[in-house]
Amino acid sequence: MRYIVCLLTLFFSFFVSGSLFSQSGIQDSIKYYQALVVTQSNPEERAISLAKLAWFYGEGGESEKAIKAATEAIPVFEKNKNYEKLARIYNALAQVFQFQHNPAKTTYYTKKALDYILLTKDQAHITTATMNYGVSLSDDKKFEASLKVFDDALKMAITSKDTVNLKDIYLNMASTYYDKGDYNKILQPVMLGLALAQKSDDVGAILRGEAILGAALIRQKKFEEADEHFKKAEALSAKVGSPYFDRQIAFIRTEWASLQGNYKEAFRYQQKFYEIDTLLANIENKQRVSELETRLRMNEKELENINLQNRLAQQKWLFIGGTLLLGFIIVIFYLQRKSLSQKNALLKAQHKLAETELSLVQTQLESFADTVAEKNQLISQIENELKDLKIKDEASTNNLLEQINQARILTDDQWKDFRLKFERLHPQFITRLRQQVPNLTDTETQMACMIRLNFSTNQVAGMLGISNESVTKNKYRLRKKIEHSDLNTYLSSI
Repeated sequence: MRYIVCLLTLFFSFFVSGSLFSQSGIQDSIKYYQALVVTQSNPEERAISLAKLAWFYGEGGESEKAIKAATEAIPVFEKNKNYEKLARIYNALAQVFQFQHNPAKTTYYTKKALDYILLTKDQAHITTATMNYGVSLSDDKKFEASLKVFDDALKMAITSKDTVNLKDIYLNMASTYYDKGDYNKILQPVMLGLALAQKSDDVGAILRGEAILGAALIRQKKFEEADEHFKKAEALSAKVGSPYFDRQIAFIRTEWASLQGNYKEAFRYQQKFYEIDTLLANIENKQRVSELETRLRMNEKELENINLQNRLAQQKWLFIGGTLLLGFIIVIFYLQRKSLSQKNALLKAQHKLAETELSLVQTQLESFADTVAEKNQLISQIENELKDLKIKDEASTNNLLEQINQARILTDDQWKDFRLKFERLHPQFITRLRQQVPNLTDTETQMACMIRLNFSTNQVAGMLGISNESVTKNKYRLRKKIEHSDLNTYLSSI
């Protein structure tokens, strides 16, 4: 019933600023921070990048690299008494050992993270770290100590009205009671946690609550009621897309089916459990699968005898059924051909609509670039006229000129809108470009996108807020980095 990985991830996200969770994968993040570390000479900045790199190494299963990066960053943070970042780095180490199924070390590093976050006096983070420590203790089967820590976290969350942590604390307490075998104590905390999760529309927490509630109902022999909660959890699991939840539901479902004597379903769920997490396929669980398989085979032999008798009775209906089936197949074939014809027509219409939409996006981008170029041309004209006026107050003149220069630069929202439209036209272009040429700057990446759109020099200059001559120079630098003589041809091939 453990969910420590999700909690560690949540805890880590409180401290990471400017992280790459929005990028297209862990490996992209690792490459980004690897390149960043190489360029950084400031020890504090380099340590921050190493801390993030340690986390992503852990996420990607590269334990040795994660430990090495963390070990290099820790002395810098200790020297500068940067307690938040020390908590983050120890939390990353806890994740590494959690993935290795080493509960003792997971508990040790989670406690270190808690010790450092206590020094920050940040109540919300302290509550979260306390809860994480309780989870790691429970994972190490130290249930009494875990429940005491959860009680401390619960008091803090209630005092500060921290409903986000409160729902997770309730759910983790219920999970610990389940692992401890105190099944009568599960319902109250799980119902409280589930109610808070539903109120905040937290899909992951609702999933957990439904799964734990179903597990508690199994112990009360309420199999049908438990099945309803499992179905809700399974429906939500598809939305969450987490193998940790899928693994746990499969494990609980195995017990649910086995206690009812449905060994076929129990065997299927147990197989699914091993497919998701082969690292946990120990001797005890393998023996359990073998026992379930033996029972399944015995049931199958009984069914085979029954089926043999049924076949004798069914054969006399085969001729009549075959005739009817042939007629049915002819009808189905006709209807299927008709349906395929309709679907083909619909697909053609959708394809034409998609082409129209992409053409409209291209037109919008070009129109936007032209508008920006015209705006910058007007700004330049105003700037020249302002200089001609030769205002006596030189400070005011310089201030106005500075404001005018700032007006040339596009806002983050405008660049974000441009990128969304561009990626509709050329999906994955930026990701593939970053993979092939990882040392590109943001400006060079933006220029590459505009070249891919066949923007004119004036349009590029307007978008970047620079002169036409600067555009030519930047294109030259970009060509040198890409190491290709024809930028348009190269970028069109990505």
